[in-house]
Amino acid sequence: MTDPRDTSPFEGELLARFSDTYTTSGGEVWVRYEDAVTAIDLAQTQGRRLLGMEGFVVGQSVYPSMSRIADFSRPGYQGSAYDEAKALLIGPWSEVPDDMHADAAGSYMIDIVVGD
Repeated sequence: MTDPRDTSPFEGELLARFSDTYTTSGGEVWVRYEDAVTAIDLAQTQGRRLLGMEGFVVGQSVYPSMSRIADFSRPGYQGSAYDEAKALLIGPWSEVPDDMHADAAGSYMIDIVVGD
């Protein structure tokens, strides 16, 4: 398990709050799909800027999904990133993606990218 002192404050909170997170070799903390809306709420409560999200299946290997990329950091973006993220999670992203490698198996994880 990653030491929370080696992560950003938001990622440290994810590690403290949620079980079964996945930590990348670069120190990113991904949450299970089931915890993603709560993690978005946490980012909003902390006043963090939601920059984007990405979806992966993590098992023996890590399988990214090209259909599970949301960028809220683009110039001129005027929407509510929190609302859009939650709408994606309860709508089109609610099922494990099917645009992945045939061997993809494991937990459906979401990387929530925030800024201060």
